[in-house]
Amino acid sequence: NDEMQMNVGTVVQQRWCGQFGQDRVIASLLNATTKAIRGTFVDLAANDPIRNSNTYALEQLLGWHGLCVEPNPKYHPGFGAYRRCALAKTCVTAEKREVEFALAGGKGRIASSGGAKKSLKLTCEPLSVLLAHHKMRAITYLSLDVEGGELDVLRGVDWNTTTIDVLTVETKVETASVEITKFLEARGFARVFCVALDSVFVAPV
Repeated sequence: NDEMQMNVGTVVQQRWCGQFGQDRVIASLLNATTKAIRGTFVDLAANDPIRNSNTYALEQLLGWHGLCVEPNPKYHPGFGAYRRCALAKTCVTAEKREVEFALAGGKGRIASSGGAKKSLKLTCEPLSVLLAHHKMRAITYLSLDVEGGELDVLRGVDWNTTTIDVLTVETKVETASVEITKFLEARGFARVFCVALDSVFVAPV
């Protein structure tokens, strides 16, 4: 469609797609700006497959592979057309449960109290289940932005079997930022800097 073609044109011109340059920062941080180093990613929630994507350039320019998680069916055709990664058409929570997912474009989220104008009934899975299904245990980069449910997602990771080198996590709410930082620091991660609304966490060496 016209919107997707515009997005393709944008990435051809700019090469990097992350809304605030997260993709370029991650590639530079990992010294992975050429195809010599090919990483794996999990993009949660992915939203549009190209526009403002933190993983499109890593995949298309640098040869990375991975998993995108996106419950909104509006975006699903674009993944088939323009992405090579696996796509999980669901949402993620700490434990498997039924939820109402509010369809609000880039602000789509699990609705806490119902009443969303447009929504879907979904069965959310823990991230550990999705990773096991896709046989992913070593993740180079996790992009995490789910409009307030980030800590719940992290609680659903099996930290005994999964390694993550670098995360960007949306932490625009101060209380959530403190809780997420405390949770990740307890697992050895260091918060190294911020990229706009996202905090960057690096695993222990």
